[in-house]
Amino acid sequence: TKGKVERFNRYLRHSFYVPLASRLKQAGLRLDVATANAEVRRRLDEVANVRTHRETGERPVDRLVTEREALQPLPVRLGRDGSLAKYFIREGGAVPRSLSRSEFAIESIT
Repeated sequence: TKGKVERFNRYLRHSFYVPLASRLKQAGLRLDVATANAEVRRRLDEVANVRTHRETGERPVDRLVTEREALQPLPVRLGRDGSLAKYFIREGGAVPRSLSRSEFAIESIT
């Protein structure tokens, strides 16, 4: 799976990040987090999620509809003191090492 991750990162850099940063630079703008997030959402909606996946033969946008029916909520995790444990990923994706897997949860933003 390491190869898949590396290929994805290479694809993301060369097919998304470099062209976007170049286009913004030509317009005298810099790439920031808000712009990158908006462009990623647009690319997902218009390109990545609507093309047919090579291995599954399905479009991700169609497959998500089917899989959503089977998804279940994450179990409630309690902190050591019995309170509901909530932890958030910092900007840049860094998670403090002090958090064990049993204490970590990501809240939905939708």
